Amino acid sequence: MDYFRNTAAATTQTGPSTTIAAPQITSAPSLGGGKVMVRWIDNSTNESQFVVERMVNGVWQAAAATAPNTTSTTVTGLKAGSVATFRVKAVGSGGQTAASTAMNVTVR
Repeated sequence: MDYFRNTAAATTQTGPSTTIAAPQITSAPSLGGGKVMVRWIDNSTNESQFVVERMVNGVWQAAAATAPNTTSTTVTGLKAGSVATFRVKAVGSGGQTAASTAMNVTVR
């Protein structure tokens, strides 16, 4: 008895990779006057911007956006004596990365 198999092969053409590597937050020192400088490592080469998010009442909200290849930004308007929590994401044509780990800082 003969068995016949139908098989097919396909290839998909793709363009350049749009995968973006997530940044790594490194520090968030308080500068006084309700300002915090958030610093990170840029692990990608194809981001269009970075977005720094801050936790506000249990919800992540955009606190700042930067140009590509930037590794720090200063967030202002924070309340002295409060604890602020930050994280960073890279954004590009392929979407956005997972967030960096979060970092807490006591605002001066």
